[in-house]
Amino acid sequence: MKPVILTAAANGNFWARKDTPYIPLTADEIISHGIGAIEAGATVLHVHSRDDKGGQTHDPKYFVPLLDAYRSKYPEVILEMSVGAMEGKVGELLEPMLALKPDCASFNLKSDEQETELMFELFEKYNVKPVFEVFTSEMADKLKGYVSAGYVKPPVIVNIVFDLQKTEKTFRDYSLKLISLTDAFPKDWIWSVTRGADSAIQLSAMAISLGGHVRTGLEDSIYLDNDIYAKDSAELIERASKLVSILNRKVSTVKETRSIYGLE
Repeated sequence: MKPVILTAAANGNFWARKDTPYIPLTADEIISHGIGAIEAGATVLHVHSRDDKGGQTHDPKYFVPLLDAYRSKYPEVILEMSVGAMEGKVGELLEPMLALKPDCASFNLKSDEQETELMFELFEKYNVKPVFEVFTSEMADKLKGYVSAGYVKPPVIVNIVFDLQKTEKTFRDYSLKLISLTDAFPKDWIWSVTRGADSAIQLSAMAISLGGHVRTGLEDSIYLDNDIYAKDSAELIERASKLVSILNRKVSTVKETRSIYGLE
């Protein structure tokens, strides 16, 4: 099996200080948390920014200091910009963000066909690798159609997204969904899992055992264990790294990750 890629999502846009005292909100905090996650073993950094009030923003000016800081300290680490939640506004919001030239960016499969076609055009224009976020089997089928139609250049990179907050679903429910999705993926697709609420660590172990990869961080889970808050994303990356070792696999290096992603 290939080495396990650990992606850190250090911030996100959902959690606030009322949810956890440790969520990074300012640029300096976000930068510090991201660097800590890299030093803990993450080779991909999923980057969100916050505005001056700590809220969600698509304004490129808030991404620039983050990308510059990461590139300055760890120039080879893969920067994956979050460009989701743009349904209905792709034409207005996406291009200025992709113009910042991240290595890759999340690709939202929720948009309509016209917007999706524009997204493919812009990702190609700026040579940004798409990371497709798949929530359902319907999204997976849609992606397979785009691949067959030639919209996607290999390798195809997929992030399987489970529930962020606790629901009535059990680990068995999540595990059956993961098996169903990955069994239907072509063998050469690169896939990771993220979230899963109380089942997140079990899903990570399952993905590692099946040849997949893991995304974790304070965007995806604010708890390290039961009701114990994770103080930063580095703690969650360290936990995932230990899990990789226990399951007799190897954490991917930056060079290996770039090769797997086709970014050499």
